[in-house]
Amino acid sequence: MGEAVPFYFSFIAFLCTVGATGLGIFHVYRHLLNYTEPTYQRYIVRIILMVPLFAIMSFLSLILRDSAIYFNSIREVYEAWVIYNFLSLCLAWVGGPWSGCAKFKWSGPKAIFVSDDVLLPSNTSGWAFHKEMQARLFAVCDFKAYLGCCYLNTLCKGEI
Repeated sequence: MGEAVPFYFSFIAFLCTVGATGLGIFHVYRHLLNYTEPTYQRYIVRIILMVPLFAIMSFLSLILRDSAIYFNSIREVYEAWVIYNFLSLCLAWVGGPWSGCAKFKWSGPKAIFVSDDVLLPSNTSGWAFHKEMQARLFAVCDFKAYLGCCYLNTLCKGEI
């Protein structure tokens, strides 16, 4: 597909991959060894596993350039799952959906600026707001997974 990567780049990438994977696995091991808060730690472990997976997939994409689309697809799908787990962790930290909605309710009506062109409604109390935010989260996760499937479909059709 392209020129081969120089050996010293591959060697440095390999060392970084081994280091990131080792630190990530060690961090997961320590969390599982001290598994005292299962509600939070299961999400944390899933998020931490992103580091070794991304490191390995990036290294394999660098070395096996013809198969990089497969590795990128795996990364995209896992990234969507990690986004979902991160927001589930945030929701667990505030005490669940009802507790989170109650905390928003008492803060008073304020507009939430996400970016210059996105303004969330000022009524952030109640189940409807929670469902709206959950639907937006699932839309992002579904899009990331769909993008990975589109990569593979395009590759199988020979259009790449």
